[in-house]
Amino acid sequence: MNLVWPKFACMRISLTLLPRLWYGLELTDLQSRTLEEGLDKVKVDKAKGSEAPKRALINLVVAYKYPANLIMVELQGLELQQLRARALQEGLDEVVVAEAANVDDPMGALTTFFSF
Repeated sequence: MNLVWPKFACMRISLTLLPRLWYGLELTDLQSRTLEEGLDKVKVDKAKGSEAPKRALINLVVAYKYPANLIMVELQGLELQQLRARALQEGLDEVVVAEAANVDDPMGALTTFFSF
């Protein structure tokens, strides 16, 4: 039996069902959805021009968008000090991390640095 941490269960379901659901979309709708997911238009256009455009577009979303979502889910459970430590661990500049502590929403400010 393959166990999954509860907070990652919804992401695992999304990664399993998303490609199956999106294969039913027309290519133009699929392209629109990938752009709505925030993917770079140049990468979307390149995928659309490939031999298997549906597969390429779906792979693009899964490869770029959903790992970012997994990171955001992980960050949601952290306290401010843990989030600061994680930001530094990921290579964020110490000055930027320190400045984030002085804004109205330091958690939100630090979390935005992890957005893709």
